[in-house]
Amino acid sequence: MIEDNSKTDIEVQLTNEYNMERRSLHYWAREYSRGISEGRDYGEMPKVIVINILDFVYIPLEEFYTSFHIYEDRHKEYMLTDALEMRFIEVVKWRRLKDKDMNNPLHRWMTCFDEQSPAELIEEVLSMDTAIRAAQEKMALIMRDPGLLHAYDLYEQTRMDYQIGIKGARLEGERKGRLAGIQEGRLAGIQEGRREMARNMKADGEVVEKIIRYTGLSTDEIARL
Repeated sequence: MIEDNSKTDIEVQLTNEYNMERRSLHYWAREYSRGISEGRDYGEMPKVIVINILDFVYIPLEEFYTSFHIYEDRHKEYMLTDALEMRFIEVVKWRRLKDKDMNNPLHRWMTCFDEQSPAELIEEVLSMDTAIRAAQEKMALIMRDPGLLHAYDLYEQTRMDYQIGIKGARLEGERKGRLAGIQEGRLAGIQEGRREMARNMKADGEVVEKIIRYTGLSTDEIARL
């Protein structure tokens, strides 16, 4: 369950780069630091929840869904603060789950998120869950926007190039050098996709705060577009 006054950052990771806990902390810190402006009280800073959806096994526990907080070392029952929360959803473990429960909201979301789910099962879930149906309809509207679609295509192409590059580097024995170049190109492609999305949102009259939230660009970067 997500609280109304919290901020949520959803990250999808397709390749295991063996750094998800530190990467997740970076995502959390980025969003948390944006939660307060100069002169405001720290008590007003919202709780930030980072949800990592992984297409690989990472957490050495049986469950496909895990949640982490800050507890005292000797008193595991004492939580210092609920401001930091990191959740991991491992799609590979989800697919292995034999007893999926469509009465469970998380199971319904995972069914629609998993590209391997049968079409008839997805339709059943959409008929059961109005929130998921609304999200699907909103995504369909976004994908009909030429600017946003172009940004998404840039990201997908970069991701595919990255995957192909990794495989080729391993086969040719040039993994270290190739990965460095692929990572650089990947980051450049993602950044360009974000800028393209920001240009379209800016042209549509969206407020700067919303553009920052959707693209991760700074105020200065958006002003220069």
